[in-house]
Amino acid sequence: MLRTGHTRHERLLDSLFGNNWVSKQPSHIRAELTANTQSNRYRVQRDEGQCTIIVPAPGTKREGINVVLDGSVLTVSCKSDMGFGFEDFENAFQTMEGTTEEHIQASYENGILQVVVRDPEVQDTAKQIPVS
Repeated sequence: MLRTGHTRHERLLDSLFGNNWVSKQPSHIRAELTANTQSNRYRVQRDEGQCTIIVPAPGTKREGINVVLDGSVLTVSCKSDMGFGFEDFENAFQTMEGTTEEHIQASYENGILQVVVRDPEVQDTAKQIPVS
């Protein structure tokens, strides 16, 4: 699950420093995967049972792409070899509890990085307690 709504403070920063100022910040600023969102740097599409992160990364070699899951934080980064046009990209996304590397698939084709994060199965943790 990814959440991406901007707070009032973030919207103020966007208005002062340009659109999507927050999405250009270091990885300690996180977007959470809960809904469809779009920025100048990436797009998140929410579909039934999964989210897809789409990052335009023209001129990037596969060796320059990193997709890392650390706990529940998914970090996506791309480094360009071109030196112009595409800026390096890094962003961190908060995934749903229970997300593992088996839930994530990444592909890079025609200058577009797509990272699909399937929702983990939610296990019912409610336990019936007998009354004596």
